[in-house]
Amino acid sequence: MAASTRAQVISLYRMMLKESTKFPSYNYRTYALRRVRDAFRANRKVEDPKTVERLMEEGQQTLALIQRQPGRIDVRAYKCFSEFSGRPLFLCSAAIVRQSLNGNVQMSAAPERTL
Repeated sequence: MAASTRAQVISLYRMMLKESTKFPSYNYRTYALRRVRDAFRANRKVEDPKTVERLMEEGQQTLALIQRQPGRIDVRAYKCFSEFSGRPLFLCSAAIVRQSLNGNVQMSAAPERTL
């Protein structure tokens, strides 16, 4: 594998791991992380350039699919706890996202603020 192709594969792997960590649900998050790691481990020994190119295209499509999933948390969001309810709040630049106890994500439009 050429050095540039290796760098592209590693970059794709890192992006897929980073995007997979944005799922608010623990089950979806761990499933996505496991699938990404397993797929890259299974194809670690591939040397054929055409096969590598095909796998890179599949990886790009999978990355786009992960990025389109609803309910993912914004990269700029961070987690804190409300003093009033004790439930986690996710503060985003465009909206405040409150994660209810059953795991559903509710969004309400509001300016960015800190608690």
